[in-house]
Amino acid sequence: GVIHRDMSPDNVILPGGRLEDAKIIDFGIAKLADPDVQTVLGSDFAGKYSYASPEQLGMHGGAVDGRSDIYSTGLVLAAAAIGEPLPMGRSHIDVVEARRAVPDLGAVPESLREDIAWMLQPNPDDRPSSMAELVPQIAVPTTVRPSATPASRPTPTQGTGGRTGMIVGLSLVVLLALAVGGYFTYREFFAPDIVIVEPDPDPDPETGRDPGPSPDPPPGPDPAAIRQQADAITEQFQCAGLSATLKDNFEIIVTGFVSSDADLTRLVTELSAIPGVRRVVDSVSVRPWPFCAAISVLETQAGLEPGRPGRPAIRPNNPSLIYFEGNNLVIRATASRLYDGYLYIDFIDKQGSVYHLFPSTERPDNSVFAGQEITVGGGPGGNPGELALTIDRPFGTDMIVAVSSPTPLFPEVLPFEEPASSYLQSLSEALSAASGPGQNPVASYVFITSREP
Repeated sequence: GVIHRDMSPDNVILPGGRLEDAKIIDFGIAKLADPDVQTVLGSDFAGKYSYASPEQLGMHGGAVDGRSDIYSTGLVLAAAAIGEPLPMGRSHIDVVEARRAVPDLGAVPESLREDIAWMLQPNPDDRPSSMAELVPQIAVPTTVRPSATPASRPTPTQGTGGRTGMIVGLSLVVLLALAVGGYFTYREFFAPDIVIVEPDPDPDPETGRDPGPSPDPPPGPDPAAIRQQADAITEQFQCAGLSATLKDNFEIIVTGFVSSDADLTRLVTELSAIPGVRRVVDSVSVRPWPFCAAISVLETQAGLEPGRPGRPAIRPNNPSLIYFEGNNLVIRATASRLYDGYLYIDFIDKQGSVYHLFPSTERPDNSVFAGQEITVGGGPGGNPGELALTIDRPFGTDMIVAVSSPTPLFPEVLPFEEPASSYLQSLSEALSAASGPGQNPVASYVFITSREP
């Protein structure tokens, strides 16, 4: 099979406007499903950021297969259903954070919401393995054409695997299957041209003359003023990275992260109070200190333009990123493919400690060639004889960081453990010193969650 890797509205055509003839185009960055076959662009990020899957961003192990196309198709289907793309982020922080959970599908028609939510599960293991699972045992008519009158409510039919199929008529998912796993869009995407003819104004009953145009309506809210107020609000939060976007319907989409639930509540409250704002849709994650501070340092001093490949990849041994007490943690990190240099792998815990996993006293040489993979952690699946990283209490969220640098960041191996407060300051200074007009340090991070068995 072939993995498209760039499913988006731009890459679906409807010949003659016929939905039943929908075709997927532009396989320029497609990849064969056989992992042993190399692709034109290799394994780095490919595709449009707005419709990229979590694994295309290096999350959940970074392995891109057919389920990645299913995720992207879900985003396009949701956009078609509501008339505009879902807010999935613009900066790298926003894009990654927006894919840690199923996005808000409240505006999607209820008949489609369950299937789209299934397609947009962050972990590919929780998604359908193929589009066939979404449309089991459905009788498909020879032709499918839009009707000028509303269709009757589809009759549910029981499909395989305990899921419910829907008779073709209202089901966009069926049309997706007809497009060989693709999708179609409507409204502003593939809507028919509509010409609105304004009637001639009635003549004045007394004079018989044309009364002329109606007076202009009073001015609406000023978008520029709203954006200015929204920016001022987002900039006042400490240990945060926020981006607010004003839509044409005067909704504000806010993405990024804050350091506490209280800050999130305050953020939404203050944005909602701006005159003229209809609604605030938040896709903001809560990242307490030290995580918020670490993200700020990494994104401002070791980030990349959205969509540009080159960040190191992090692949924990459990693709779900969920671990239980006693589990063994093994981390595989791939150095940036931009240059030969030096790789650093750190573990930051929720209590504010940093553990320097690589380089270490046992493995002091952290020089790597471009794209080299390094494994840290002993035990099953790890490096023989190396210290095993075992999950223990307290449970919650922890952070794994990988930094690639063209030059060494520190003159010697750091101690195995140190406070995050002092390390993040040292890291910030080291990243600044290593940056130059040529190659700069680049970083990636992932969050893992530990739970009781």
